[in-house]
Parts: sequence; structure tokens; C-alpha cells
Amino acid sequence: MIKNMLSSNPSRYDIEDCSACGKKIIFHPTIAPNHNIIWRKSFTALQETLEFWSPVYNIHCRHSCPGKFTRTSNLNEHIIIELDIRHQKNLKKSLKCSLGEFPTTMYLGPRNQATKFEYRLAGVVEYLPGHYIAHCIP
Repeated sequence: MIKNMLSSNPSRYDIEDCSACGKKIIFHPTIAPNHNIIWRKSFTALQETLEFWSPVYNIHCRHSCPGKFTRTSNLNEHIIIELDIRHQKNLKKSLKCSLGEFPTTMYLGPRNQATKFEYRLAGVVEYLPGHYIAHCIP
């Protein structure tokens, strides 16, 4: 559902510039945190779990070509974070938390750049079997 709704306005987009097959833009409707950090530190460490490197150089191209590409990642003015956190993929239940564990403000951007963008938590969507519940933050 989210992929369809945000296909033209993603949370993150990557520009991959390959030396052999050229430039490609990849859209990501949601971003995913580092699950291991959340299991160890809880959702209060959410900002830390979303750190990333950009640009990343000399990545072998996945498109069956001999080239290497540079990936530059960019966050949009809004982000949707997928928080279905499971310690192992085969677990039926995900990690539970309270709204108070979520940081209300985060400063995100590439780990290797000084400039970060401020994001304010506007709400959390919870899935229960058969429906979704919106928790809006004033």
C-alpha cells in the first residue's frame, strides 16, 4: 500500500552512476533502521539506526556489466520508517514499544557529512490484524 501511495514522493532516493551502464535513480518509499541496534538499545536509539554513508564509491554493478558505480543517497522532506522489528525473520511477532520511546526530533543525513536535516515525528501507524491505527503526535 505504502509503495503505491508514495511512488512519486519517496522517503529516500539513490542515484547510482555506473562507469559502464550510466545513471539510474532508485526510489525507496520507506527507510529501514538497523534492527540489531534497536534490539540492543530500544527505539530511543532510532536516530543512530538510520545513519548511512553517502556517497559510496566503487560498488560492483549488479546489472551484469563490468562497471563500478557510485551511490549517492538523498532523504526527502518527509520520511516513513518501517519499524516491523524482529530479532529473527521467522518470528511471528515484532518488537513492541510505547510512543514515549520514539524520539520526537531527529537530525538525519549522511554519516560522513556535517549537514543534517531536522525531522519531526508527526505520527506512528500501528498495524493490528485486519486494520491500521494512526497515533498522531501534536
